[in-house]
Amino acid sequence: MSLLINQIQLVSAIFTELDRQHPGAQVSPRQLNECIRAANIIVEAMRIDDKLAQQGMGLAAWLASDDTGISSLTMAAVMYQDGRLRDAKNRWCHPWDAGDFGRCHRFLEAVPGSRDLLPKMRDVSPVWAALVDRWDDITALYLEEKATGTKAPKCYALINELVEANRNK
Repeated sequence: MSLLINQIQLVSAIFTELDRQHPGAQVSPRQLNECIRAANIIVEAMRIDDKLAQQGMGLAAWLASDDTGISSLTMAAVMYQDGRLRDAKNRWCHPWDAGDFGRCHRFLEAVPGSRDLLPKMRDVSPVWAALVDRWDDITALYLEEKATGTKAPKCYALINELVEANRNK
């Protein structure tokens, strides 16, 4: 959902906060311009609707969506053997919480045939192996808790249990 933000009010709020943190500090013209530039970036970002992952959209469309994360990109890289898909700084990351898991779940729904490739993730790390072995259980908790509008604490607890039990193996 896009939001219309008043740029002048946002700039004013930025300067109010700067003054709260540094009472009476003088702002140079360069700093003023940077604050306005930052506010403009925020205004523009809030004006654009998110491109969400859609069931069956395919790999290219999913990659162009705003519904990717490091763990889901890791899945895409491993499943489709494309090194360009992974973030070099955070290689082979696994989901840490329900938000991460949700992006992985939506990746599997968005890219036809990817669910059949999930077993490939077992070879990435002991944590991934444990997650894959319990994927259906995690998915059930995730979907059940998301349907009730909760932050998926049971899903998070299961993921955390599997991560902690397997991360030093």
